[in-house]
Amino acid sequence: MSAGRARNVERRSDRQLERSIFRSVCPMKEQLAYLKAVIEGEPAIERWSDWFSRNEGVLSAHLSRGQFLRLKLGRIKAIPEVLTKFGVPFTPSSRYEWLGGIPGRCRECGGEIQSQGNYAWCPNGCFKLHWH
Repeated sequence: MSAGRARNVERRSDRQLERSIFRSVCPMKEQLAYLKAVIEGEPAIERWSDWFSRNEGVLSAHLSRGQFLRLKLGRIKAIPEVLTKFGVPFTPSSRYEWLGGIPGRCRECGGEIQSQGNYAWCPNGCFKLHWH
């Protein structure tokens, strides 16, 4: 193995070790686990709005202001960015797409929106809507 290639392998190993150590002492371990569950499409996760309001303080303390606002206002693009920043591997699932607003799906939980007459609601209680 050439000296240059050996240095690259060493640097890669060092980065992997740093990420591993960081993950084990990371104060956002619980929050990163939730974000990973969201992007990987875990079916039984807490509603985004409830989770975010409970974790807002930790997130704002450990993310840059820009990342925090992107996560708060546009989680679709921000979740992969945050996970990547903290070295958390993930595989996006098709279920993750509902967060972007698939017609007929709740943006909070992905449940199938129910409707009858002038009413629409999420079966998981995320919202109720009445129109005239």
